[in-house]
Amino acid sequence: MEEVATASSLLEQAERLRQEQQSELIEEMLDLVVFRLAGEHYALPAASIRAVVGKSPITPLPGTPSHLLGLTNQRGEILSVLDFRPLLGLGEANGESDFLVITQVGEHALALVVDSCPDLVRLPASALQPVGAQTVGAAYLQGQLAAESGLVFLLNPAAVFEA
Repeated sequence: MEEVATASSLLEQAERLRQEQQSELIEEMLDLVVFRLAGEHYALPAASIRAVVGKSPITPLPGTPSHLLGLTNQRGEILSVLDFRPLLGLGEANGESDFLVITQVGEHALALVVDSCPDLVRLPASALQPVGAQTVGAAYLQGQLAAESGLVFLLNPAAVFEA
């Protein structure tokens, strides 16, 4: 009888070990919306994106920082339009931006000017690496990831409110 009990407990331990290993293999994934700014790839978490729309008229606001382009009306909602290029050391917008990515940052909805229509990608969370402190615009980046399209920088739009 002892041999049956021992074999049974060994089987239970083996099953428990197998389940633990499987749960370790199930890795957290990041769903990201990837777009281009000045030829570089940037991303935002897909869960924070409300819409991607064609660029609509922007009403400039006098005396605002260069990254705040103005306001736009999207379906009756007035949104601040941000251009991350100056914050990331990529220069000023050159007029080639054709899209606005509407993102939710806490209670605020923002429209971000982007150059290309976004792609949706899924990458492992473990691929997210910190950016160097000397990286221009590091305060506005959550990290960087390697993707098929090359290096992708994960933006932190909430940092605009912290600056």
